[in-house]
Amino acid sequence: MKDEGSMPKKLNLELRNKGILQVWIHHAGKMVESGGYGDKTAEFLMDTNIALSPYMDDSQKQIGIEMVFQKKRKEEPINAAFYATKVMTLVGGSWTYIDGAEPHSERRRGRPTSAGSITSQTKAAIRRTVSDIDKKRRNAGFDDGVIPRERIFAEIRDNSGIYDESQSEDNFRKTFNKCLKDLRKEEGKFDLDKRNLTVKRGNIFDALNH
Repeated sequence: MKDEGSMPKKLNLELRNKGILQVWIHHAGKMVESGGYGDKTAEFLMDTNIALSPYMDDSQKQIGIEMVFQKKRKEEPINAAFYATKVMTLVGGSWTYIDGAEPHSERRRGRPTSAGSITSQTKAAIRRTVSDIDKKRRNAGFDDGVIPRERIFAEIRDNSGIYDESQSEDNFRKTFNKCLKDLRKEEGKFDLDKRNLTVKRGNIFDALNH
């Protein structure tokens, strides 16, 4: 079945409306060193996005797979442990968790390894953060779609795991501002000025908030 983007959105919505659980396998790009980019629009309609990556021991031998929940729309305090990053290995034909394994993402606080991945992860973080903040504001009765750029930056810097203290905050801010401008141009879902981002109504952020 062929459709615009990386998956047939009409089919996705039809199955969702019928209450049918869906699992979509999406390859993120063949050139990992350039950021592993790919069409990310499929994520907008998904409740959960899981990224799998090799898990190496200290000698750089792969001993398992690290599973990171990059999107957790249904996460709540009561089920937070379910969404925690996990490390698994194949034992006797069955996948099992590696007890005591420290996820690579926690070792490096989620810091990407290349400029390409920093850009792609920052864009994904902007989408999630804007959607979350806009939803909270609308629930509080603010429907103007106006979100201070500094609030978005602070949320991503402090909570996304992309920024690391070994990096220059000024350089990370430049990446953040460039990603904002690129997303506005590429997707047209919000307006920008020097201080604020304004969500345009009737776009994907509305779909995320319902």
